[in-house]
Amino acid sequence: MESSVNAQIRLLLETLFSPVGFLALAVYLSLLVTLGASTRAKWVVLSIMLWTATLALFDVSWVDNTLVFPLEQIRHYGRPITVALLVALLVPTLQSGRGWRSNLVLGGTIGVLVFELCLSTRFVLGGLLMRGVAGGLTYSLIFLTLGLGLSQWLQNIRDVHAALWSIAIAGSLFALGNIYQLIINHSAVVFGNRLIATAGNPQATGLVIAVALPPICYLIMLKAAPKYLRLYLTAIVGFLSLFLIWTGSRTGLLMSLIGLGLLFRAHIGRLFAVTIVCGIFLLFAMSLFEDSTQGIERLVSTQNTRSGQWGVLIEEFARSPLVGSVTQESGVLENSYLSTAARTGLIGLAVLLAVMTLVVTSVVRLNLRREEFGEHRLLVDLITAGFVSLGVGACFEGFLLGTLTNQIFVIYIYLAILAFMLDAVDFRAQNQ
Repeated sequence: MESSVNAQIRLLLETLFSPVGFLALAVYLSLLVTLGASTRAKWVVLSIMLWTATLALFDVSWVDNTLVFPLEQIRHYGRPITVALLVALLVPTLQSGRGWRSNLVLGGTIGVLVFELCLSTRFVLGGLLMRGVAGGLTYSLIFLTLGLGLSQWLQNIRDVHAALWSIAIAGSLFALGNIYQLIINHSAVVFGNRLIATAGNPQATGLVIAVALPPICYLIMLKAAPKYLRLYLTAIVGFLSLFLIWTGSRTGLLMSLIGLGLLFRAHIGRLFAVTIVCGIFLLFAMSLFEDSTQGIERLVSTQNTRSGQWGVLIEEFARSPLVGSVTQESGVLENSYLSTAARTGLIGLAVLLAVMTLVVTSVVRLNLRREEFGEHRLLVDLITAGFVSLGVGACFEGFLLGTLTNQIFVIYIYLAILAFMLDAVDFRAQNQ
């Protein structure tokens, strides 16, 4: 992992001092000017950044997964591009003001940053200096942009919907990218009977889809949205559902079922209507990709593929229960909580538990005031569904310890929306 970080830094430096780098710099400066001049540009950049994060992988050498142009080129520079877009979003952050908002950042948001910095510090103390420093700087940048900056951008319900559209558009780009890839070169993104997609891994693909589906379905139910956009999103849900089946990712399926179930728990009729229309597009997608249903065998399998890795994590935790252990080979395995124990020990686990307590407390506060949101009650259900789905998914994947991942970004977005909603009801109560 440490060598991968060094390789990414070398790649970035080599590119910057090349003709391609000079062209990229000119485009980037133009982007900064656009962000400074347009208030809507930040949402477009946020959408693109969420999508590039799905391509920002360290290593896919385990399989011949060379993508078609320009997907392979974007993935090759995925992490630098994602970081560059994060930095660019500091422009609207610096331009934004507090407005009417009194509490921009929740305790849980600060807690997430503290947890991430704790993880980075452990890597530094464990001798992985570059990995720890790079991670700490990246986590701080994410907090400034999405933890603080995005919260400043949210001044009304239209801004909240714009943030959710950013997630939906990123999911849409992911779906379209994979349709394009499958049509041009099917074999590069199918390994065995499973779809590894442009994310390079069936589990990673399942997570991307599980995170995207609830916000997309929420926007489909938003009557204020144009009908053609809602129909487009319905088609995207159909294709994403097929891709989820094709991955054979049981974690992705579980997260999706939990997320959609909690989102529509008070709207069963709406769920039925959405399912019917999305099912039509799902059948159409199945007719395009005839081998896509082969992932069903994996979804219904009862094979235990986690216990071996969980046992490794438990053993590593047992060797150093207080502060955990890190080595050059240290990785994040398929459980965020056990990975935290293995890497940071009881100290890191305590921090993570405190963060989760703060987030759960805020979500409970939001649900206790659900009726005060009137026609926007479904938004309360979406935030609840998002956090519960991610919390359950973390039992089977290590994304809570990720850096430039789609899931970490969405957690910060949900926290910003949660802060806005609690702020809104408090502001209304104070001014009645």
